Amino acid sequence: GQTIRNFSAFSMKKIAFVTLFPDWIRESLGHSIMARAEASGVVEFQVVNPRNFCYESHRKADDVPYGGHPGMLMKAEPVALAIESLLRQYEQASINVGLCTDQLDEPKSDPGGVTESSQGSCEATDAIINPLRAKRDTSSDGEVGGPNPQDYLRPLGEPGEAIERSEYKKPSIAIVITEPSGNRFEQEQAEELAQYDNIIFVCGHYEGIDHRIEETFATHVFSIGDYVLTNGELPALVMADAVVRLLPGVLGNQDSLEEESFQNNMLGAPNYTRPEVWREKPIPDVLKSGNHKQIDEWRREQAFEITKLRRPDLLDRKKP
Repeated sequence: GQTIRNFSAFSMKKIAFVTLFPDWIRESLGHSIMARAEASGVVEFQVVNPRNFCYESHRKADDVPYGGHPGMLMKAEPVALAIESLLRQYEQASINVGLCTDQLDEPKSDPGGVTESSQGSCEATDAIINPLRAKRDTSSDGEVGGPNPQDYLRPLGEPGEAIERSEYKKPSIAIVITEPSGNRFEQEQAEELAQYDNIIFVCGHYEGIDHRIEETFATHVFSIGDYVLTNGELPALVMADAVVRLLPGVLGNQDSLEEESFQNNMLGAPNYTRPEVWREKPIPDVLKSGNHKQIDEWRREQAFEITKLRRPDLLDRKKP
């Protein structure tokens, strides 16, 4: 059978959302498995609002497209500054983690002004690594970022200075643009993203985002299906959920991943629970037999028949 990749070798994952609607994201992440994953320390969620990087009085994050296209488009600069604020935080956090692991007799300061000693608890580092917790610096709205992000983040080039595309491409960071014209997001892509230490989902709205953001930052451009939504927040949440549930410790039974839909290019077999008979509909006898070999064979047969009926295209795929 298909072997699920082991993600246990990776450190606590950080997943960020660049969004004009931070409350929507926070509310969605505050329930069920996603909330438990963060509470248990498996993953950290962060929300950054591009509007906090709009310096004009109205904090306008959108404008009309060139060429007469209808609707409004998210402007490049606020989105770029929001992404760069996260990249700087990741860079700073990696420096401070190194400071915390050093056993030093004398206190020392890092380039961002964080001081700690060998007896210290690295609380300043915790404020950077855990930006959604109480120690973090926030804007008046509660989102990461604000009018002067350079005050607390190490510079990645000077403000307004062109930065080479390669400087944004780090092996441990995925920057995902949600876009209807993107590549189809499927289970294989979820497994790929789960291997990154940091994931930034950039959520489009209105008619999308100035294309120069994709050209400059994107490592991945994904769509969740052949239909158009009013926002990029829903696709980002869908993808984040698909990634987080793959991380060790998130699901109660990690072995259940082996039997889910889309493993081996097959849909899942039907499942049943108590009562044994519901509204005169009994469960299949084989599931009561206790013969695990027969049950496994029944599940394979059912999965094949359902896949052939509902998704015959999956049977033609050959997964490496």
